[in-house]
Amino acid sequence: MDVESIQKLLREFATEKDWNQYHSPKNLSFASEVEAAELMEIFRFWAGFDQPSKYIALFYNFDDLSWAEDELIGYGGPKKNAAVEARAPCTNTICTGANSGLGIGSFPSVGVGRFRIHQPDSQDEYRYGRLHIHEYTHAVQASSWIGSSNHPQSGANNNSPCWLIEGNAHFAGTTNYEDYLALRINAVKSRHYKEPFNDYSRSKILDYYNNNAPFVCIGKSDYVLGYSVGFLTFEALSAITESNSSMYLYKYMSSGRTFEEAFEIIYGSSWEDAKPVLASYVSSTINQFFN
Repeated sequence: MDVESIQKLLREFATEKDWNQYHSPKNLSFASEVEAAELMEIFRFWAGFDQPSKYIALFYNFDDLSWAEDELIGYGGPKKNAAVEARAPCTNTICTGANSGLGIGSFPSVGVGRFRIHQPDSQDEYRYGRLHIHEYTHAVQASSWIGSSNHPQSGANNNSPCWLIEGNAHFAGTTNYEDYLALRINAVKSRHYKEPFNDYSRSKILDYYNNNAPFVCIGKSDYVLGYSVGFLTFEALSAITESNSSMYLYKYMSSGRTFEEAFEIIYGSSWEDAKPVLASYVSSTINQFFN
């Protein structure tokens, strides 16, 4: 779809929602160009890796929930799941946050991103492009399993420690190095500080690595540490090789390697030997933020 077609759809959508009282076609066009530029950045960043055959991005607020459900069904999603998927991070009054992955209905290679709009979120710089990069990265993670016997999303979830799932995406979302140092502090300190884990000692981070088994970690209370501990883990690993090296972990795992085998191929060290070194780096860095 070309830019003119996208702008036409935006104008039609704005008219339907009566947004013209707030946004002129000119402003909407400028906004669409900014969003497109952000998406192009991540397309280039992951250009050497498998990608979704198609990516559907839905942007909506609480008042648009029924529209979001209809869209999910229209794209092939099961009707029985549409309400749950659309409402996932919503309360009884607002929708905020985002999630993304691969697969909708009978189309396992199609990526779906659900981006919820809540006015106070506009104060968070991470939501201006970086969140879109983060969520699209989740779809790329699973794309390595497209064509395999496993459902792509199951393949990624069943093989990835949670620090890898969220750390990889969160680090990719802060690839604007002009303000990287400020963003890394915010990513670790402001957004994902977990009180029961508040000493961030080397031993606690090492325990977190050891207990972060694939799939089992999803839904646990310390899942959020993937955004902080995982983020800084990838900062260190990217300094060893290159910033997109983390996605090679998925590439190797999808071909039958374990996480540990893939890690050693890419970083030249066993995961067992690397863990204490990474835990020391992450611990000292986080404690600098809080002291």
